[in-house]
Amino acid sequence: MKALAEVGKKKAFKFLLFSLLEVIYHRLVLHLLFFPIFRKIFLQILGAKIGKNSQIMEIKLKMDHSNQIKKLLDTTVSEGASDLLISVNCYPTIRITGKLVPLTKEKKVSPEEAKGLAFSLMDDAKKEKLLAEKEIDFSYDFEEKGRFRVNIFYQRG
Repeated sequence: MKALAEVGKKKAFKFLLFSLLEVIYHRLVLHLLFFPIFRKIFLQILGAKIGKNSQIMEIKLKMDHSNQIKKLLDTTVSEGASDLLISVNCYPTIRITGKLVPLTKEKKVSPEEAKGLAFSLMDDAKKEKLLAEKEIDFSYDFEEKGRFRVNIFYQRG
């Protein structure tokens, strides 16, 4: 009881709640995924397309990259920036009067997110061209707020 009084009831409750959630996660989720039928259901919830004989054909996590890029473009327009730069393992960055300003309130961009953000701006023909040539230039009209020149390329190495 003395220890509970020192820590506080609120912190002790949070600790117990998180401990309970961790036990539930490890016992239910990880152990249930051991069974193929539960793995299949779990992957389908995540958006996987399962083929014959439970072969995984495609997994698309339900990330909404189009909303994320719209938010970044809104920020670019509202801040009066001339450029929006998206690079893997970096914060999205805008250029305002020649100075690069990282958007540190956003998270750093992973390789998967960079691809998702880029693909959200393109139709299938542009995606195919990018994958074949590893570079593409095009323009993008953003909700009557502005027209953007887009350059997407794969970095070597």
